[in-house]
Amino acid sequence: MAIRGSDDKETGPFGLDVSPKGLQPRVVFALLLVGSAAGIWLSRWGEAFVARGFWWLLVVALGSLGGGLYWRLVLFDASDFEHDDTTRAVSEQWRRVEAFAVLALLLGGVGSVATGVMARPLDPGEVAVGFGVALSTFLWVGLDRYSGDERRQTATYVRWLFFAVVLGSLAGFVWTETSGRPLEWVVRAGHVGSFALWIGGASWHNFVVLPTLRARPDAADEIKAGARRFRRHLPVVIAVFLATGVYQAVRLLGYSVSALFGTPVGRFVAVKFAILAMLTGLVVVNFVKARKADDPDG
Repeated sequence: MAIRGSDDKETGPFGLDVSPKGLQPRVVFALLLVGSAAGIWLSRWGEAFVARGFWWLLVVALGSLGGGLYWRLVLFDASDFEHDDTTRAVSEQWRRVEAFAVLALLLGGVGSVATGVMARPLDPGEVAVGFGVALSTFLWVGLDRYSGDERRQTATYVRWLFFAVVLGSLAGFVWTETSGRPLEWVVRAGHVGSFALWIGGASWHNFVVLPTLRARPDAADEIKAGARRFRRHLPVVIAVFLATGVYQAVRLLGYSVSALFGTPVGRFVAVKFAILAMLTGLVVVNFVKARKADDPDG
């Protein structure tokens, strides 16, 4: 049973924020995970369950790192903060998220490449994924050498290289799913890239922004500045994700409604679109609330 604290926030038996406001980011993150699982199930149709599990773990890890690193490098501005200790707290929180994502990347990458080797010769995309996983792990471990304030600029350069390698791995992942066909690759890259930005932002929000807000409520305005920057990206992210998803669904099923609901593949596509509709609805609700909060006279 939930307990209401002195700040009107409901706290569950394990200290988790279970208020509607606290649950919504977790719901978004969970929907993205389920939607990506359905997507991998479709794109890897016919492959072994274990192989599809490894590819799903890989794309979630690459997406969380790619979108999260974009937030860390582009949207996170240390000048927003009045105190260096808050900046360090945010950086340390993200470092923990990176650790879990890199571990998932290593497991998913090794597993997906290994199952591919057992089934057939590796294609160029799988080679790129394997190389990217190895180099990403090396760069992430190397970031520990540049953790001091005096080496902050060097750490930024290394993190940009890390980001580029993750994007290269995502490109290799897309290659494996499209066999390098140019138009299909561009469409799939747009779909996977928009997913990466979305789940990376959700990871940052759930595991960096919210924990830091709970620990340092006095820095709420500064911490939320990056969240507002990310929110401005979401209309484009959703539009690209939806447009590329519709294109891929039409290529797969045609325009037949019966194929959408009457075949196993079609039902997975329907699940993906239902999840996207729920995600879009949550985003619209948040936009309306944010506009009202920013415009007290409205």
